[in-house]
Amino acid sequence: MHTPFMTSRLLATALFFSSLCAPAWAAPSKAVPTDIKADHMAYDADQKNVVFTGNVHVKRPDFELWSKTLTVYFKPSDKIKSESEEEVGTIQNMNAGEIDRIVARNNVVMKSEGKEGRCEVATYHTNSDTFVMEGSPNLREKDNVLRGTKIVHHMAANKSEVMGGVEANFVTPDKSEQGSLVPTGRKK
Repeated sequence: MHTPFMTSRLLATALFFSSLCAPAWAAPSKAVPTDIKADHMAYDADQKNVVFTGNVHVKRPDFELWSKTLTVYFKPSDKIKSESEEEVGTIQNMNAGEIDRIVARNNVVMKSEGKEGRCEVATYHTNSDTFVMEGSPNLREKDNVLRGTKIVHHMAANKSEVMGGVEANFVTPDKSEQGSLVPTGRKK
């Protein structure tokens, strides 16, 4: 049975989560507006997660993501809940520092600054500040494509590694289109 209080808490949860996604995916130094649209959203206090399903679209000024599902997993809280908090399943003690990981699944597409990534599962781990792409992951920038079994990006260090069945297709400039190879100051 949903009481008006519980319904308002669920709505507050959805709005609260929307504000959390910004620091969780890219650890920005300032608040970044994040919009999340989906066909359905469910919060499970016992499992400590929020699940968005159906036509999920996350939009930020610097990043967009589409998937069939997006799940935010929260770390266990050290706070002991009162009986009233247990009854309504509030999450008032959860904040951005308590997100464990965010997982996008099924037909995941990410776009940022002219780059596009596709995979079946994309996971952001808050503790290690890593972003992992699995399930036929590929990254594309213009005509350059990188594929592997697993792509891991260490965000703080700005380093990436591609594992298993690595394929890299790069387009390099045609030297004949770059003009003369004679150094400046010399005559042909």
